[in-house]
Amino acid sequence: KGENDSNNSGEQLDFVSSALNDSNQTEKKEVSFEDVREEIRLRIIEEDRLDAERDAKELAREASLQFLDQINSLRDQLNSKYSNFIQRRNSNELKSLIAESGGVAREISFTQNDMNVQTAILGIERRESERRNNREPLQEVFALNERLFFTRSSRTVRDGYAVFVLDRKTKEEAGTFEKASFADLYREYSNSLRNDAFNDWSEQTYNGLLQDESNQTLLKRGSHISIDAKSLSALQSSFESQNQRLKARLGKLESERGEISKAERESNATATQVARKVVLDQLIDDLRIEQDESNENRTLSVQLAEACPNLKIGSGWSELERTEDLATFVKLSDVYSLKATEVEKADVTTRVSEIERARAESARDLILENLLQGAL
Repeated sequence: KGENDSNNSGEQLDFVSSALNDSNQTEKKEVSFEDVREEIRLRIIEEDRLDAERDAKELAREASLQFLDQINSLRDQLNSKYSNFIQRRNSNELKSLIAESGGVAREISFTQNDMNVQTAILGIERRESERRNNREPLQEVFALNERLFFTRSSRTVRDGYAVFVLDRKTKEEAGTFEKASFADLYREYSNSLRNDAFNDWSEQTYNGLLQDESNQTLLKRGSHISIDAKSLSALQSSFESQNQRLKARLGKLESERGEISKAERESNATATQVARKVVLDQLIDDLRIEQDESNENRTLSVQLAEACPNLKIGSGWSELERTEDLATFVKLSDVYSLKATEVEKADVTTRVSEIERARAESARDLILENLLQGAL
């Protein structure tokens, strides 16, 4: 019996030991390339797709900015060549520019009541200022007129970037007071109050600037753009350099974010990388806002530079244009001019003598060198 107990105990110990060994044993599994071929192929396709989308977005943005510069330059030519807006809008120059821009021309039609619907259809991205003021993105388009018939900057839409060009405005049919809804009456009444208040505010600002050209309180009411450039091309080059720097910074951040996204898809992202991605998203959004502001400043600066030939130094502020929600005032502070250098006659004679002496010394050295070579 004692032997049986000893054997039973040994069997139990062997059983437990065997179970532990089985649980701790590492199972080796071989993975061949064929097993992961499809997964690798799908990952490569996804990475290529993201890179292609990013490159296409940058190309579309550059094309929209180039089109904006071209139509901005063409505006003055059209104004001087054609007497009315219909002729300018249907001109061969403008049609050729739109056709050669490389973009897709798409006609849209909307009223003030269905701005939000059309915004959703186009997928227009709201700017930070529009979010703060609860403004519809298409209000900028709605405010276009025959004088300013295109938006000042490109807008981010679902399919890329867009520049809106006014085709025509259809006049509303005359209605009767009895058939008008309360919403329409209130909207028109509020618009009338807003327009009157804006015009009064603009006149007050303009009159204040006439009395004090450097009134900082008045200048802070709007976007104060001050440019110092020798030519329009130099101004555009400056903004182009700024845009290139912003694009470089944006590309670096997007590349870093792409690496983190790749790690997330492969389930290799660390907690630090995930937290960094949130920071990168905010930095990228801030840079895009800075790009939009730079584009808007660029358009205003080009408009100011084009208005300079018609301005005079010392005449103070003058109103350049006014729309339903925008008043533009300009002032010429200084003018660069190149003057011929005046040189005294004695200085000219001295300079000529120095040049002749230098030529004579060069000729003498050449002759001596030839003589020495001949003697040797």
